[in-house]
Amino acid sequence: MEKKEYPIVNIVNWYIGNYCFRKCFDKDERLIDHIEKLREFAKKNEGLKMRHREFLNLFNDHMNLCTLEDGFKRK
Repeated sequence: MEKKEYPIVNIVNWYIGNYCFRKCFDKDERLIDHIEKLREFAKKNEGLKMRHREFLNLFNDHMNLCTLEDGFKRK
């Protein structure tokens, strides 16, 4: 069964809630900066649809927003 594609806005919000808030909850400045950059990315790519795994691969391999160690970021 093939997974459903979701609008990028939904996936960015999912990522913020499940990754950013959990890993950077004690770093307000970094958290706010990353959220703004992710939302800007979603705004610039409104029509984009993808699967959650595809977004994780894109974020981890090609985007340079997150400054956490790679192993911790991917947990």
